[in-house]
Formats: sequence, C-alpha cells, structure tokens
Amino acid sequence: MDKDAIKKYTEKILLDFFQNHNWQAALSAFHPEHFCYIPAGLASSITSHELLEKELKSFSIQYKKTVLKDLKTEVQVNTDEYIVVAVVFCLQIDDSVYGKYYKSLRRISIVFVPYKNTYKVVNYHIAKPSHDFDTDGYIPQSINSDSYALMQQKLVEKKKQMELIIHNTAGGIRSSYCDDEFTIFYVNKQLYKILGYNYKEFMQMCNGNVRGMIHRPDAGKTIAQMKKSLEMTGAYNSQYGVRKKDGSMLWMMDIGKKIKNANNQTIISSIINDITPLHTALEQLRIEKNTNDILFELSNEVIFQYDVKKDEILLKYKNNKNKNINKKIYIKNLEELKLYKFSEESIQRLQD
Repeated sequence: MDKDAIKKYTEKILLDFFQNHNWQAALSAFHPEHFCYIPAGLASSITSHELLEKELKSFSIQYKKTVLKDLKTEVQVNTDEYIVVAVVFCLQIDDSVYGKYYKSLRRISIVFVPYKNTYKVVNYHIAKPSHDFDTDGYIPQSINSDSYALMQQKLVEKKKQMELIIHNTAGGIRSSYCDDEFTIFYVNKQLYKILGYNYKEFMQMCNGNVRGMIHRPDAGKTIAQMKKSLEMTGAYNSQYGVRKKDGSMLWMMDIGKKIKNANNQTIISSIINDITPLHTALEQLRIEKNTNDILFELSNEVIFQYDVKKDEILLKYKNNKNKNINKKIYIKNLEELKLYKFSEESIQRLQD
C-alpha cells in the first residue's frame, strides 16, 4: 500500500470513531485475532475484543459532539510485513448542554499488518501530551488532564447553581441560533412542561424556532423588535403570548442576549419567565380604566372614586362641555362632601 493510501485509510478510521461516533467501524479495523490497544487515561492495555468494544462504545455514549482539528498523518515505516503510522490532532469536545467542553491534543501511533486483502491494527497507542512538555520538540497542550478535572468540577458546580436558578424561575431557558427564525437548538424541560408539551410536541408546535413559539398574530412584529434590539445592543427584552397545549394562553417575558459558543459562533441565550398573572392584572386594570373613561365621557355628572385604604377621593368633572376638559381633584376631607365613610367591615358585608 502506498503512503497516500495508508494516510487515507488511517484518517478514515479516526474520523469514523472520533467524529462520526461509528464505533463498529473502528472495532472492525482491529486484527480479529490479536492486538494491543493502549488508551489515554487507563493504566492497563486492552487485548480482548469484548473490552475494546466496551471502551469504544463508552466514548460514543459519553461524548455527543466531537470534532477533529489539525489532523496530521505521517507514515513512518512501510514494509511488506507491517506499517507504522504516527498521527497528531486536536480533539474538540463541545457538549456544553451536557456540561462537557474542552480541547485536547492527541498523539497516536498505529501499527498495521497485512490481513487477507487489507490491513488490520495490531497496536494502537494514544497519548495526551502533558502541559509540562510545552517546549520545543514537544506538542503543546493548553489544557492538561489536571486542568480538565478541575474544569469539570467547576462545570458541575455551575450546573447545579443554574439548575437551582431554573427551578426557582417560573419559566425556563432556551438557546437559539442567530438566524432569521431564531432556530432553537436547546430548550430545558421546565419550559416546555409549563406549556403542557413534551419535548417532541413542543418542537413540532413551534416548528423548531422562536417565531413559531409566539402567538401567530404577534410573531412578525415581535421577531422584528427582537432583531432590531439585538442589532443595536446585543440583547432584547420582549413580552409575548404562547399557546399552551390545552389551547389557553401563557404570557412570557423573554430576556435574551447574544453570546459566543465554543466554536466562536454567535448564538442567543434566553431566560423566559411566565408573567401571566401580572399580564392579566395589568390588562384588567387597563379595561377598568378604559371603562371609567368611557363612562365619564358619556356622563355630564361628577364622577368620583373612593380609595378605602388611603381614605382618598378622586373627583372627576367636566368644566367645559364644548372643550370636553376634565379635572382631577384629590379630597381627603369627606365631611366637605357630606359623605358618610363606611368602615371596611361594612363594605365587606355589602359586597358579600
């Protein structure tokens, strides 16, 4: 096998495993009878297919999104009896949703031997160069194993703090891409549960984007306001209705901000709160105010409102019918109006 073919064959094995999570393809690359697999982080080597399968599957399950960067392959020995290949690459794990993120350099040496019409791995040794060897002649690594362990611990602590905040928030968290529709790539359980959906139902309801979440008559205007605010300040604060699974409406306060993810990609991270009780109360006040204003406009009499708690009267009257002008006078002396002040108990009995 010539060098170019060896390089392509080796790189395919590595990409299938580390990036495509095809552990079956990686397992089939090893010799069916004898091999030695020396992984990073394990004290002993693996020489059985059963243990190797367990190790390869474990990686694919543990890490959901991995990318190989700066892959360099060098054929060091190429004979009819065996082939030795050295590989260097940066393994980038970006599973921020699951609390895992780091970059680490890898150095691998692989020994192939002929087997039937192809070549199989008989020795596979993967190493993580230490940060202590960040000198000429060695491969630098910005985050070593100790640093990664500490970072994992801090991530766990931050995750617990975030879960506590979310638990005590009447809403949830949503992350979306900064595209035209604000495509959603993450939403926490609490958000779709208060709307009465499971995850699949929620994503179907909103078509996987923020525009689809918002009550349809308001969606266009709300999205336009969000985009304008993001463009000007990098953040937004919006309120809109969301239709629940049972058909009722929840009102949400959506506070979002542009941030950079691990891939230096701009995304929008949002905290969403259920403000339905507040919105309902404000709407009721607005209706009552409009009703009172209409009554006043249609009436030629003096209208007053009495605040029992403050012992205060708001007096409204028209002093010029043609110009339709009204004045507000606050009066605290009920005797001047010759009104009898009911006690709170009396008012309550009348209401009952």
